[in-house]
Amino acid sequence: MKTFLLLILFALTLYSCKNKEEITIKLPQPKLEGATHEIMDSSYYIINTPEKIDDELTKKNIISDTVPKLTDQNQQIIPESETINDTIFYYYVNNKVSVKITPWKNGKRDIKFYDLYGNNTYNQEEIKLSYSVFCDLVFGNNGAVEKMNCTTNPGASRFWHESEISFNGTNSPVWKKTYTKPAETINDAEGKTWFWDKNSNNWKKQEVINCNPPR
Repeated sequence: MKTFLLLILFALTLYSCKNKEEITIKLPQPKLEGATHEIMDSSYYIINTPEKIDDELTKKNIISDTVPKLTDQNQQIIPESETINDTIFYYYVNNKVSVKITPWKNGKRDIKFYDLYGNNTYNQEEIKLSYSVFCDLVFGNNGAVEKMNCTTNPGASRFWHESEISFNGTNSPVWKKTYTKPAETINDAEGKTWFWDKNSNNWKKQEVINCNPPR
């Protein structure tokens, strides 16, 4: 009889321990306010905010400061540049000079374009006198100019002129579109198209040839 009671007591002890273990495992994990990550099969949480996590990773050199940041696609690309003796230099990604802008002298300055071999491919003069010519440059990913927009104000006139010049990937001009503002005719609104003649290094107007259909 005594042996039978001891067996029952031993069985009850094992059953109690088993139920206690099961209850411990099935207990729901507490929700910690501010937790950013939760491991469902473990008993710990990462409660750092994203800012603190980034700070810690940066301290451990896990996140490099050299990784480029994402930018808006519409944001203008600004290549490497420097100013030496009032002369502005813009560079290709291989550190060759892409554009050189000379200092203002007597109300004028030059914008000089270069290819990857250092050859001068095009020049544009800016002017601020009784009449003015001002230009804006739009650069591509490799440091070359993709487009140049110029505005010419002849002075004592209610009209002004705008031009848009497109370049290839090494600063050679390709096309130019010119407009007269304000437009008074359909031709003014449509503008004129010019192409760059490499043989003469001059702009030539694109001509439209009307062909009569065969009868």
